[in-house]
Amino acid sequence: VRRNHVRNSAATGIRLTGSLANTGTVPVSKNHSDKNGGDGISLGRFDGYVLTKNHANKNAGGGIVAYNNTDGGKNKAKGNAFCNTPGCYANPPPPPIP
Repeated sequence: VRRNHVRNSAATGIRLTGSLANTGTVPVSKNHSDKNGGDGISLGRFDGYVLTKNHANKNAGGGIVAYNNTDGGKNKAKGNAFCNTPGCYANPPPPPIP
């Protein structure tokens, strides 16, 4: 997934919804996703991707939401509600107990 540009989407800018478990080699690079109503770049809880040189700024949700994936470096995210530079890669926190 390379060189996509998304701006002013009402929802998430770039969303990948497939897991490539235990590969850690699928590149997501040089994408720009700014001023969207949801996350800038979201992989949800899917894994197997390496994110490099992506930009996600001023999104209403997270900047780069890439739990359980690899930060390949040079990702930039600022002015988002959460997951700013370099983004969120570690396991997400557990949901709150009701």
